[in-house]
Amino acid sequence: MQKYSLKHEDYRAIYWLLGECCELGRTPEAWTRRIFEFTRESLGVHMGVFMEGTPAMAHGREAPNPKEPMLIFGIPARHVLKLMHEYRCSNGLMDDPAMPAWARLRDTVVTRARHELAETQAWNNSMVVNEYFRRTGSDEMILSACPSVENRKLLMNFWRPIGENPFAKREVHTVHLISEEITGLLFSGRLAVLNTGIARFTPRLREVLTLLCDGKTEKELATLLGISPHTVHNHIQHLHQVLKVKSRSELVAYTLRSGLLEGGQDPL
Repeated sequence: MQKYSLKHEDYRAIYWLLGECCELGRTPEAWTRRIFEFTRESLGVHMGVFMEGTPAMAHGREAPNPKEPMLIFGIPARHVLKLMHEYRCSNGLMDDPAMPAWARLRDTVVTRARHELAETQAWNNSMVVNEYFRRTGSDEMILSACPSVENRKLLMNFWRPIGENPFAKREVHTVHLISEEITGLLFSGRLAVLNTGIARFTPRLREVLTLLCDGKTEKELATLLGISPHTVHNHIQHLHQVLKVKSRSELVAYTLRSGLLEGGQDPL
């Protein structure tokens, strides 16, 4: 991506945003929502989608896995998830006019606007665009991918309502700088990755967390699960470590507040 100098006030706003994200960093739903709010206010977007998955998924070489974490803001998540399911079932990835150019990009952090990935005529005539994207009331978009931990990628997709102008170079570079900085914050642990949720836990850890939220003691857990109290204690300590909490009450409160047991898929 060609270098572009943002204005002083742009840099100040972006780094103020990143500071706010760090304060919210333990909860992926919170810091991603704050980024969406920033793009809504400064770039005029009305929908933001955050996904995490394999590099192949992030670069358009394979369809998103429905089991991977996804956060959607601005539009009811159930509606978007339904359209994404239809997109996958109809092999929409193969017909998406933006994907051929996107898949060829190999930079570590990649950010492009719609008009940089697909010609306007091809976009407007695309069945995928009209059947899926525009049914959310969306048209112009920015797509950005950056590295996450464990050889994964974070994909951010911001959409403007139908009828709005394409994103300007300054706006694309704003999102690109945010992506570059997010990479370092993810690797340093200042931002929790999307996959810290219950979807990444083993079935046993899910059982332990569910029973803890039901008010069961460690002794009761051991009896119900047929394992030793020592093993139960180790499971709970692992949950503390992964979710970055210091007590059982904090663990339960965080789980219920963030919707981990429901998968965290519908934050609205």
